Amino acid sequence: MVIIWFIVLGIVFLMALIFFAYYSKLSSLTNKIDSSISLISAQIRRRASLAPSLLANIGGYVKNERKLGEDITSARLALLDAPNMSAKLRAGAQLHMAIRTVLASAESYPTLKNNDRFQQLRNELLEIDKIVSNARKTYNDGIMVYNVMMHSSPAKWFAKLYGFGKREFLKIPAEDSFGEKK
Repeated sequence: MVIIWFIVLGIVFLMALIFFAYYSKLSSLTNKIDSSISLISAQIRRRASLAPSLLANIGGYVKNERKLGEDITSARLALLDAPNMSAKLRAGAQLHMAIRTVLASAESYPTLKNNDRFQQLRNELLEIDKIVSNARKTYNDGIMVYNVMMHSSPAKWFAKLYGFGKREFLKIPAEDSFGEKK
């Protein structure tokens, strides 16, 4: 009789261990995914914070290209007023494109291209691009592993039990880097 109780306790312990392991794995993947999206959001906000400095720096050079400044300003405001992550990502992509256009037009102004502050801003924007690109890859890789887990047994049963659901891949346009030579 004692042996039966040890066997039952061993099975209960093993089941508890399995439940804990699956919960831990699903939580870990979810945290990795959430961390990546937070990093992307922070870098998009960082890009938005650099926009006024960029406009101030190029103001004396590209006065005749006023629309570029308006595009950056409207994209930046849309980003800051975005109600959710999807809207932030769309506004961030618009801001990226507007800044990229400004940097491309700056190529026509050799004195601006040689301006130290302009180069510093351009390098910061390049660094932001690299971070966003890496975070996007980490996010989508995490989503792939997570969603594969959601479709495999017994993980899908545990996921349903714990309230974990399918997650979507990050759908933002692949952005070309600012002025990076390919």
